[in-house]
Amino acid sequence: MAIRKRNNITVICEGDTEYNYLTGLKIHINSKLNIIPTNANGGDYINVLKKLKQTSAIGTVARFVLVDFDRYITIENEDKNFQKLLEYCRNEQKKGNPTFIVTSNPDFDIFVLKHNDKYKNQDKLIFLKENYKYKTIEAFKHDEKIFERFNPNLNEYLNVSYSFNLNELIISNKYEFDSNKFTFKKMSIIFKEENSIYRLTNIFELFKIL
Repeated sequence: MAIRKRNNITVICEGDTEYNYLTGLKIHINSKLNIIPTNANGGDYINVLKKLKQTSAIGTVARFVLVDFDRYITIENEDKNFQKLLEYCRNEQKKGNPTFIVTSNPDFDIFVLKHNDKYKNQDKLIFLKENYKYKTIEAFKHDEKIFERFNPNLNEYLNVSYSFNLNELIISNKYEFDSNKFTFKKMSIIFKEENSIYRLTNIFELFKIL
């Protein structure tokens, strides 16, 4: 069922990198939709799920959750916690509440680094030191100007997000979106664990409705 809502999109960000990036994006894009980044301040998938449950679906066009997928692979029980997050989002969709998942594998850092054509999956810190003068990974993650630094032309994010192979996505959000009424219908989330061998993100599914 399609429900008419205001033009807010709530984005639950796993940590600082995502939050700072989307805060910068919000400033520079011209969109009818208002992005509201919300920082879950790290932690496991259950912490992100709790943050999602604290946000209301009322008065929003949609809610997106941005998480790193490396936790699923490397941390005990996080695969089960991810399934709980996935189940909650699917149940919200059944209620008519557009709720979607964006995964970055292994993490959101890879998406940001791929804004630079020189990045070929080499050591992150060495690359950041040589090209952006960051002294630590933490300095990179906490940079409030991260969007501007990696998008000098303010459009690199689009080129990168659409560069990934759709057949290799771990998570695919399916929906029909009416950009005039700001409504969704025919929503579903497809999860392909076997695609965890690929380094990529489906964040374009957020960008394409902005």
